[in-house]
Amino acid sequence: AAIGITFMFLPILISEVFMFTPIVGSGTYITFITGNVMNIKIPIAHNAQSIMNTTKGTESSDVITTLAISVSAMVTTTTMGIGVLLLVPLEPFMSSAPIQTASGYVLPALFGALVVGLLSTSGKVKVKGKVKAGILPFFVLLLVNIFIINTYQYSGILLLVMIPLTILCARFLYHRKMISIEILDA
Repeated sequence: AAIGITFMFLPILISEVFMFTPIVGSGTYITFITGNVMNIKIPIAHNAQSIMNTTKGTESSDVITTLAISVSAMVTTTTMGIGVLLLVPLEPFMSSAPIQTASGYVLPALFGALVVGLLSTSGKVKVKGKVKAGILPFFVLLLVNIFIINTYQYSGILLLVMIPLTILCARFLYHRKMISIEILDA
């Protein structure tokens, strides 16, 4: 059973390292060891860079990101420890109807935060039209999923294919002046 799961998730893990290392910098090790990269670590890294007004890729951005991810890992570990200790006493409350209703909104809220992060600017650089780079890869995956095969079980392998396609689309659109980079005044 472990071999099948390994082959399914190994391409995802490899592609995440290539996707997220430029964002988290020196915090890469602690990011991948503590987990929940997409839902917690990447938004925290982005927020820390935005709040401190650092330029991505600089040493100061790297330090700020590593500190933010480290604090996030400590808070997450502490929260999970408290949750484990309170698991039995809180069981009646957690199974109540209002909590069950609210839990249905957690995933949309996380994705909403990621979309806001995608559409906002951080640091001293604003990329106009960056969403256009994802249109072709989105439709390629949509068409493959509808007409060829359900892509769910191949998501890791498809990530390794779609990341270069997205980069090529972004470069093509940048050279055609459909995506522009604007340096913001400090």
